[in-house]
Amino acid sequence: MGIALIIVGGLVLMTVAASAFGYLGERKKRLDPKLGEAIERMEKRLSAIEERLNQDEDRFEHLEGDVSFVHKLISDKSK
Repeated sequence: MGIALIIVGGLVLMTVAASAFGYLGERKKRLDPKLGEAIERMEKRLSAIEERLNQDEDRFEHLEGDVSFVHKLISDKSK
């Protein structure tokens, strides 16, 4: 009888421990609503920064083309 109680008690302890760790793991995975809002704001800011970077790159390429054209004009005049 004693061995049966030990086995059942061990099974109960293992089940309780597994349930507790499962609950803690799921709770950790859930996001806090404030954290979700902060992530959305950061994503919006990041997309705005990327858009601005793309615009700046386009301007820089256009400026490089203008400078190259002016350089060609100057070098042709000096010959």
